[in-house]
Amino acid sequence: MNKTTYRIQINDFHTDPDKCRTLELGIMYPTEEAAKEAGWAIIEAFAAIHGLGYENQGDQYMAFYQGGENDGMGALTIEVYDSNGQPVEL
Repeated sequence: MNKTTYRIQINDFHTDPDKCRTLELGIMYPTEEAAKEAGWAIIEAFAAIHGLGYENQGDQYMAFYQGGENDGMGALTIEVYDSNGQPVEL
């Protein structure tokens, strides 16, 4: 019987707002909590570097633009999936 592992999927809208670039780090986390913590750390760091807001939307973590023409638009989202391909509630 295989043990369930978890992975992070990063959706990058910041590099090219017209085309989402999806990245998977190739890291399998042993627990749901470990994957969630890693995803949250990534979104916090990205938001700090780029001066963005960030929040947990329940199904994804999102860093978003504040002010200007892109106000509220997502720059980066992170989703967590289990090894069966099912999304994890954050």
